[in-house]
Amino acid sequence: MARLVLWNMMTLDGMVAGANGDISWHEDVWAPELEQFSEAQLQEAGGLLFGRVTYDLMAGYWPKEGGVIADFMNRVPKYVASRSLSRLEWSNAHLLAADLAADVDRLKEGSAKDLFLFGSADLASTLIAHDLIDEYRLAINPRVLGGGAPLFKPGQAIKLRLIDSRALSSGVVTCAMFPCGRCEHIFRSARCRLRCENTGSLRRDCRAAHPCPSPRSRQRDRLCRIGRQLVTPVMPGLCPGHPCRSECARRRGWPRQARP
Repeated sequence: MARLVLWNMMTLDGMVAGANGDISWHEDVWAPELEQFSEAQLQEAGGLLFGRVTYDLMAGYWPKEGGVIADFMNRVPKYVASRSLSRLEWSNAHLLAADLAADVDRLKEGSAKDLFLFGSADLASTLIAHDLIDEYRLAINPRVLGGGAPLFKPGQAIKLRLIDSRALSSGVVTCAMFPCGRCEHIFRSARCRLRCENTGSLRRDCRAAHPCPSPRSRQRDRLCRIGRQLVTPVMPGLCPGHPCRSECARRRGWPRQARP
């Protein structure tokens, strides 16, 4: 089952767009580091989700552009939530069904790669209410707009757990967070982190290797940054051993001794 990842640029006061949908403030921090980060994320995406307003902006921009990101945006499957549109002109774009939550759940079940939600604050609010977002990735811009479109609507209470953060030279801080209580694997570039609350099934690609018998074990696992597999726990006995490519372990020095 694929995950749904929310990816958004956000200001310090929680806005994803200014008055009348203005996102010109993105240009203040769009630099090679953030562009590389965005390109790396494209490798994880099997489809994109948009609300109507975001779709209109994207469809009016990317078909005329060139380059790696433009080629991806024009090629990848795109799913649009709209009550007013009956036909989509952008290549490989599809309308979501009226039962939005059920349709998105069906897409997650059928996709081999993760789905990404860009922009689309209203659509995000709906999906948050149905607990369909599995990871929040935010690029926090050091700017206050004082008004506009907030990502999180009043009355939406969510407890998140920070799993990764990085400060970029442009001033942006990228953050990755999981909703608390989720048991998930996150693969990003050559890094692999296990985040298990022992409350549900692991993803199909690691379920057999990691039954996760103890919530304490997640704090003591060392992970292979090259082979994307778990290796021997730092404190053996708390959790079963996990396979790891010996070459990966040798190059990183993790662990002292890899179990077969």
